[in-house]
Amino acid sequence: MKKNYILAFSLSALFVACGGPKTVVDGEKQIFTRQEVGEILNNILYAGGKDLPYQAPVDKPWVLNHTDLDISVDFDKHTINGTATLTLQPYYYLQDSLVLDAKKMDIFDVRLSSQNGAPTGPAPEKLNYTYNDSLHLIIKFKENYTANQKVQISIDYQANPDRKVFQLDQTTGTAIKSDKGAYFVNTDGKDPVSPMQMWTQGEPQANSCWFPTIDVPNQKHTHKIKVKYPSQLTCISNGLRISSETEKLAANAGAPMKPTKTDVWEMNQPHAVYLTMLAIGDWKAVKDRSIKFDKEIPVQYFVEDIYTSDAKAVFGNTPEMIEFFSSFTGVPFMWAKYDQIVARDFVSGAMENTTAVIHNERLQDPDNDMEDYVAHELFHHWFGDYVTCESWAHLTLNESFANYSEYLWREYKYGKDNADAWMFENLDIDPESSNKNALVNHHYALIDNQFDDIRYNKGAGILHRLRNHIGTDAFKASMKLYLSTHAYKNANVYDWKKCVETVTGTNMDHFFNTWYFSKGQPDLYVTIDNSTGSSVLNIINSTDQGEPTQLSYGKSKLLKLRILARTDKGRNIDTTITTSVYQELNEISFPNETIAQYIVDPYYSNALIIKGKSFLREDPKNIDPEEIETNYQNLKFSQEIKASHIIQKQMYVDWLKSYVQFGVNLSKSPDWLSLKTKTQERFITETLNGLQDSNISRVWLPLSNDFVFKPEETVEDKMFMADLFPANEETQQKFMDWLRTYYNNPSITAKSKLQFYNFVPTEMESKMDVVFPYYSNPKKGIEDIENAAKTGNSHLTVLYARIFYDINKEKAMANNDLLYQFTLSAINNPEINDKVRRDLALVQFSRLTNPQKKYDLMLAVFNSNLHKEYQFKVCDRAIPFADETSGMENTQFLQKMWNSEVVKNSILFKRMLKKATSKEWESLQNEYPTEKDIIKSSTKDRYKLIKIIQNVE
Repeated sequence: MKKNYILAFSLSALFVACGGPKTVVDGEKQIFTRQEVGEILNNILYAGGKDLPYQAPVDKPWVLNHTDLDISVDFDKHTINGTATLTLQPYYYLQDSLVLDAKKMDIFDVRLSSQNGAPTGPAPEKLNYTYNDSLHLIIKFKENYTANQKVQISIDYQANPDRKVFQLDQTTGTAIKSDKGAYFVNTDGKDPVSPMQMWTQGEPQANSCWFPTIDVPNQKHTHKIKVKYPSQLTCISNGLRISSETEKLAANAGAPMKPTKTDVWEMNQPHAVYLTMLAIGDWKAVKDRSIKFDKEIPVQYFVEDIYTSDAKAVFGNTPEMIEFFSSFTGVPFMWAKYDQIVARDFVSGAMENTTAVIHNERLQDPDNDMEDYVAHELFHHWFGDYVTCESWAHLTLNESFANYSEYLWREYKYGKDNADAWMFENLDIDPESSNKNALVNHHYALIDNQFDDIRYNKGAGILHRLRNHIGTDAFKASMKLYLSTHAYKNANVYDWKKCVETVTGTNMDHFFNTWYFSKGQPDLYVTIDNSTGSSVLNIINSTDQGEPTQLSYGKSKLLKLRILARTDKGRNIDTTITTSVYQELNEISFPNETIAQYIVDPYYSNALIIKGKSFLREDPKNIDPEEIETNYQNLKFSQEIKASHIIQKQMYVDWLKSYVQFGVNLSKSPDWLSLKTKTQERFITETLNGLQDSNISRVWLPLSNDFVFKPEETVEDKMFMADLFPANEETQQKFMDWLRTYYNNPSITAKSKLQFYNFVPTEMESKMDVVFPYYSNPKKGIEDIENAAKTGNSHLTVLYARIFYDINKEKAMANNDLLYQFTLSAINNPEINDKVRRDLALVQFSRLTNPQKKYDLMLAVFNSNLHKEYQFKVCDRAIPFADETSGMENTQFLQKMWNSEVVKNSILFKRMLKKATSKEWESLQNEYPTEKDIIKSSTKDRYKLIKIIQNVE
């Protein structure tokens, strides 16, 4: 995706008056010729890939009303066995047969249970069926059924989700990595740290791997699931649990047996088949406050026992989110409960199963800061669950809204600047991806190809653009109308468009044709002409090799543009125009005045403005000192007129980009040293300007740090990036003064301070003694770390420990030995909680290179009473095969661990070592595809050791 704003700067001067081309009123009736209608249809049908099949919504010969499952889950054989009873009726036409999706199953019996609610007789009627492809169960009835007749069929089956079938397991997408439908985790107990779990993942069409159904998004059903499973585990499903009974074994039953539990779950509100779920595992429930609308909605989080104390730190804003989203959409949360489950080895980031969301295991640790996931999956309960896209071509109705909810929540909870920072990060979409196909895309080979940046990130930006186009109140009213009109049903983008038009009274062809039905996006090229004594702003609409990048839709394709300008006399201008994308040139005249600076922004969008892939430009020959000054003045202009932070950040990037690129061509400026000094001072000043706002500091400093380049990176022979930045001692001192104020501010949390420290330039780590005198007074440093550890504040402990180590790593390694000895003692200190002890060890292992010290620390961890999950976390961090300089040290460390008595005598620790190295083994295999290649490489010693560990039983 290309930029959709342009900013320029010149030094001419005059007065201002506004004028411009005629505009088309939004509500003007659109009249199309026959040729234009054909053009529209052709573009919609074939945009995005004429060579790919056209994927239309699936026909509905039958309506699936209800599903009853009576099943048992076999954790040993990885199967699901039982009976599925489906209640259906023809949609409109007479039907004498039924095709069900039933993948990788053994079908034992199919029978007609009832007709119109009446049993078929003393014995249910057997039905003829065929099941030849392991994909479709074809059932033949003895009579025709009409639309007002309900039939109920029962199927005895066994689901085999691990079975290989040629036509399946072709998933290639990044959102969902597998389509097995049901997954079993560590059922043999060989994984040293993973609990036993079974969970399902139905999207897009994989639930038919564990029960027979009509597995398409435009089928909705209610259901009841009766499930038998091992009694020591916990079961969660959609809706409410209406009964639970544990098997009672007789005392004289002979050999010990594993008792089972049988739960019955009922989902009495219709939802899409792919949202049906089942999860069984060793979870503990953490209850949060209930939400009260016309009914009480319980809120619970299911996590592993060790993480129960962290659950509310991760999920604790959920009740407030439910209330906010209910208010913003105007539609109160409509489901009976809201559970969130954290699963091991989950095949997606998260899944919005109705009333029972599954998250990946990263959400168990609050340090991972995954609140966007929580908001995203919750908002799906309005957009995706309550109203579902009728086909995957219209996936934007699910995913774009869910992604935009992350912005909405941040805007509400943390402020607009924080939300804009999110927008800046998440709309970094490369032009190739943006131009691949339209937001509404019917042309794809595999469904999972639809789950991409276009439907998620770009779609969220388009919703934000729509909100700014029609206004927030109209946007909210449109959402409410859409949700209310299509409650518990399916919809398409035309339905969404109609709701926006109904609310606003405005024809929205121009917007939806541009942003929903066309690929790419319009780009603007803007120049200023001051040659005649009056300024003329030329806005040139996008072309691709001289041709429009999109088809014309008559008069309908309009863009609203905001123009912010300043004359050379200092007068500010803030106005808007409306232009057609296919009006090649727009000339806006300013008689008798000269425009000195300007920004053209597509109507307050704050969206779809991207960061460049590389901050180094491809045209270094055209950089000169004047451009550096021009871009800096542009930045100051954007700040002074209070342009959005998105614009300001882009100006910041453009300025630094021109400076860094100019650094490649030193010969262009006879006054290079003066220019360098001035820019370095400005670099610190402008960075600190951004950091004053704590909401955007998380984004601003990493962005600025992209220009505090690693010393080993070169811009040309014998010139390092570090030669351009950091700044001199004086400007660095400004930075340190600001840091002192920041870290002494009690209103800023330890977590925020630690996150901020992650982005402190490496060159400045040693200067942190100004704020934390841990080099000049190491005893105080150890005391601070110990006191923080005893309070249980992991973030503060890690912050102090990391700063202590970084300050002393080059100045006084003896001081760092004090930290190492303290960590050894803390590992076994019962006054310090497990998480703090784990994190202290991780700080050390992220920095230690001495194999003996790593060995001694790992022995202390293995011999401690830390939970095995925390022991593994430390083990996993201790043995990464990093760069070549530490490769041999890591090998020596692993050899010592492998031969230690504590490992030799513990299959648990052997398996930990095996699991911890498996990721490195996979990365080596990717880098060196054959054993011969690995042996030839410098990783030979590591390879041998990994091979030993891979053979652990």
